[in-house]
Amino acid sequence: MLLVICVDRDDDLGQKAGIETPLVGRDAVEQAARDFGIVDPEDSDLNALYEGMRIYDEEVGAGTEAELVVLSGRAEEHRNHDRAIASQLDSLLEDLDAESAIVVTDGAEDERVIPIVESRLKVDGVSRTVVRQSENLENAYHVMKQVLDDPDTRATILVPAGILLLIFPIDVILSHLGFEGVALALAAAALGGYFLVKGLGLEDELDELLEETQDAIYTGKVSLITYIVAAGLVVIGAASGVRSMQMHGQGEEIITGTLPLAMAFIQGAIAWLTAAGVISSIGRIVDEYIQREDFPIAYLNGPFYIVAMGLALHGVSGYILGQIDVDYLTAILLGSVGIGAASTYVFGGIGRSSDGAVEGDEELVGEATSGEN
Repeated sequence: MLLVICVDRDDDLGQKAGIETPLVGRDAVEQAARDFGIVDPEDSDLNALYEGMRIYDEEVGAGTEAELVVLSGRAEEHRNHDRAIASQLDSLLEDLDAESAIVVTDGAEDERVIPIVESRLKVDGVSRTVVRQSENLENAYHVMKQVLDDPDTRATILVPAGILLLIFPIDVILSHLGFEGVALALAAAALGGYFLVKGLGLEDELDELLEETQDAIYTGKVSLITYIVAAGLVVIGAASGVRSMQMHGQGEEIITGTLPLAMAFIQGAIAWLTAAGVISSIGRIVDEYIQREDFPIAYLNGPFYIVAMGLALHGVSGYILGQIDVDYLTAILLGSVGIGAASTYVFGGIGRSSDGAVEGDEELVGEATSGEN
């Protein structure tokens, strides 16, 4: 038997005319079409009902055993549309010995149920019945609706479009305040950052960072404050480094080349960057000390190592720029090594436990003891 299935996915028949589905038989469908046409003669589902009757008459006239049915969804919840149609089709197949089907719809929206029918019957054809003047409009509406329903597509298209549309009002406001051209720069920066995040696939990492930041705020992590302070010091250090490069370029004795410029930047920025590293390290140490009962004392190496590295970079950059002599450089480098070595000796380093004992000693003692036994 061939089933001619008219689909009303959004349940306009039930919502507007109170027609309960499933409907079985041409007479029942014809009466439903009359009742529905009186209520809303402009609805495209009415065309689908008459198209279903036309196909049914053609198949019966050709000698095919066929039956005409109408299935509809449920309007309470969107996700229940397809479930309701699947349930109605299953109940019909218990009473009807159908082998194939022709699906009749009024547009792309109703055609989303075709996989449901295909999972139960062989689909011989699909007939879309749309008023000719509105076919392109309905298809465009369906595409836009799918775009807005998909979170990924929505973010990809609408966020850049929103940023572009905000350029004009922001530019007008900033122009009145005397900041002409700032809006375009901000929009370009926002779009550039957005495309970088999307292109590199960093959405999940960014979400995790935001969640960690929220957790840090509400759980009282000291490192959140120290990281913010450190970020400010890094910005100040970068500005100081650029200023040092400019002063180097204006000096009487100029050493040209990329390396001297880089050393000039380090010379101007290293003090601020070292301070930023020490502050962020202290914040991490405080958090670990509060949260962990077995606080690893080796964490205390962090600030001292950062100071040692800062001193070494300060000495090397100053020597290359000719600001210090070799004796002063030697003293700085020895001091850096001494700070690192002393810190490692006092607090332990790689291979040491929290009490300063070298890891592996216990294993060696255990092996010796077992050997004696």
